[in-house]
Amino acid sequence: LVDAFCTVKLSRQQKVERGAERAVVFALRDSLLSSLRQSPSSSSSSSQPAKEPSEVQGEEAGGRKRNKQAGAQTEAAEGGSLSPRDSVALCLSLLKAIRHLSVKEGGRRRVGSSDRSGQGLFEDAMGASSGLLIHMTSRELTELLTHTSSLALYGFESRRTFLVALQLIRERLDVRSERPSPFDVARLFKAFSKAGVQTEMLRVLTDLIITDLGLPHCPCTPQMASHLLFTCLSTRNYSPPLVERLLAIVSREHIGLRGESSVELRSLKWVEISLRLDFAQTVSSLSPEAQKLLGLVRDLRYVDPGLEEDTRLSRQLSFFLKKHGFPCSREMEGPYGLKICDRENRIAFECLEKEAFYPNSKKLRFTTETKIRHLEALGWKVFPMKYWAWDALTCYEVKAAFVRKILKRAGLIEGVRRDAPSRLKLSGLGGRCEALESSRESETLIEEGRGERGE
Repeated sequence: LVDAFCTVKLSRQQKVERGAERAVVFALRDSLLSSLRQSPSSSSSSSQPAKEPSEVQGEEAGGRKRNKQAGAQTEAAEGGSLSPRDSVALCLSLLKAIRHLSVKEGGRRRVGSSDRSGQGLFEDAMGASSGLLIHMTSRELTELLTHTSSLALYGFESRRTFLVALQLIRERLDVRSERPSPFDVARLFKAFSKAGVQTEMLRVLTDLIITDLGLPHCPCTPQMASHLLFTCLSTRNYSPPLVERLLAIVSREHIGLRGESSVELRSLKWVEISLRLDFAQTVSSLSPEAQKLLGLVRDLRYVDPGLEEDTRLSRQLSFFLKKHGFPCSREMEGPYGLKICDRENRIAFECLEKEAFYPNSKKLRFTTETKIRHLEALGWKVFPMKYWAWDALTCYEVKAAFVRKILKRAGLIEGVRRDAPSRLKLSGLGGRCEALESSRESETLIEEGRGERGE
């Protein structure tokens, strides 16, 4: 049921009743805890059939013995503990449910009663997993850390679980069946990066990718190599030999064959601009063939599929900016699409929608932070516009006053006349503007908008 609910919820086509989600998740939690509380000694004793007297013989006595044995096994199945493998499956399903279903919030913790809050569910799942880590395979440990890292964004943190699981994976590297594949290693890199856990033990996994990549038991296509290179650089778990090896695999297929809007080309464009701006020393240590490949990637044209799509924020912001003479053109800069910009003066307004932030947080995702940082390194003046700041503006006049205030602060307009739109001042930019960083600023802008309704 948990797997079915998660599939339905992630498809976003149907809704699952919240009460049903919570009922199934708490039943799963209770089953897991009751199985772990069952002592091994009691379960082993209950599974042993009672001995028959030695003087009883014949078919009737044998039948009674079989009946007693079956009865004892039924009682053990009804009230006994689950096997470690079943408990591992329950634990992973519980973490998956906490991650995807609507159970992260609930009532307060009450002493002496079952905790119905999301924090209580997470603590129960972590308490259960601590005794089951030794029974998990490397693939299951990777899945556990993937779920736990996503929950860390909601404030549910368990650093100890990450370190213990990574130590278990390292101890099993000599066993071929337990060696994580390079793509499982990439999932581990993502999990540690998302949870904010840093450790030198991850360097062993970086060397593992170099050792196993391209072997018969671990084939790698150019598309896989570009994705793996993107993951290693974005999580800062890389080495120059690894970059060299992955670029060599990418070069097996001509990069011009990739579509101008393909995911693989976007990953390669991001890798090229990151190596050029953030890892210049690594680029200098690469071979001439690898540097030539990066130059070809830089010259290729990439078009963001969502460049021509407008959101409510971008459409309304463009409307008000055009009234002040801002060009509001759409351009591409490397792998990044700019919906509202002026290429001649290298000015861009970046609309930060809900998808640009982590769930239930005002923290920017890594890709969005990197985009703004790279654009500024290339000489762009970037003005971030957060969606909740724009939604706080209640009417036309308030939004107009808000845009004018941004342009004045940035030095983009010389003055505002009531009988005509203002003219852009494209020299002497005065720095960046953070939109509505405090409620006091929001109230000030609203009052200004009310005072200018006659304009």
